[in-house]
Amino acid sequence: MVGPTGTGKTLAIADKLTKSMPKDFIPEFITFSAKTSANQTQDLIDGKLDKRYGSRVFDNKLQAHTHAVDKLL
Repeated sequence: MVGPTGTGKTLAIADKLTKSMPKDFIPEFITFSAKTSANQTQDLIDGKLDKRYGSRVFDNKLQAHTHAVDKLL
């Protein structure tokens, strides 16, 4: 989705991901800044994939994932 600044593109996508997707779809949002490095981005994404509780690891890497990037440029 493309368009001028301030037209609600991000809000429209976030609304679709949180309200209109199947129940087994769990949206995850990552906030970037001008100082976010590639390594930080990788750590943020990896952190969303692994859930550790004590000595048990719940790895959801076996599930399909889709990532969308907002404000790439």
